[in-house]
Amino acid sequence: MAPKLRMSAAELADHIGTAISVQASFEVMPVASEEDLSELRSSVAAWDARNALLLEQAFTRVGFGQSSPRTDYVSAMGLKIPFPAIATGEESIADLIADSRTKADRLRRLLANLDLYEAEDRVMGAETPNETSSPVKQNVFIVHGHDMAAVNQVNLLIRQTSDLDVTILGDQSSRGQTVIEKLEVHLGDRSSFAVVLMTADDLGRALHEAEDKPRARQNVIFELGYALAALGRSNVAALYQPGVEMPSDFSGVVYIAFDENGIWKHLLLKELREAGLPVDANRL
Repeated sequence: MAPKLRMSAAELADHIGTAISVQASFEVMPVASEEDLSELRSSVAAWDARNALLLEQAFTRVGFGQSSPRTDYVSAMGLKIPFPAIATGEESIADLIADSRTKADRLRRLLANLDLYEAEDRVMGAETPNETSSPVKQNVFIVHGHDMAAVNQVNLLIRQTSDLDVTILGDQSSRGQTVIEKLEVHLGDRSSFAVVLMTADDLGRALHEAEDKPRARQNVIFELGYALAALGRSNVAALYQPGVEMPSDFSGVVYIAFDENGIWKHLLLKELREAGLPVDANRL
């Protein structure tokens, strides 16, 4: 007996497509210091753990060994590093990237074969009379770098035009949690929409380029990928300062220019409305 899908194939395909895009971002992350390598290591580990959890939730298990597509995904065969024990501090950049590429290839194979899996009875048809749709979580998560003025503008806009809650990660108590654990709680579990602020906090360039270009911080790019995986592309909007280098691997993301004339406000409110969140531009 083959495993069965616990979620719709379309929803799972969207999550897998996002995960593949996030892995592509690892390939171009600048790693010029031990701090950069540590951030890459943490990002790859969090990405891998989330993929494993997604596949655990997406499929039933069958047979004596309780196998599922997750079993194939987490297999150590062909890997250079024994996932998920990534945080040893001894991995090379090449090994980290090679293993994330192997894991992405496994996701691509699964994506190509999703049509072969049947859905569990509870997700095949329409809702039963006793089933109701889950309410939209009334919370917007703001991903940001160092530009707190931009954060305050977005925060004020949402609070002026709605009764939505706004979460800024730095305002939340850690209580012994890592940044990844805080993201899982405040972004993955409690939020329905993410606004990602891509402000000119860093400078960088490709090896063949002569001049540095303004870039968003690496944590912002990572959290953009995390938000896409957690919420789906339709529930993420990225505000960027004109001139900031844009990541090329996040197709389907809504990018809004953070312009001085305030047009960004109306475009962002439009995205929030289309995501089912109650905002009222007349309150501006």
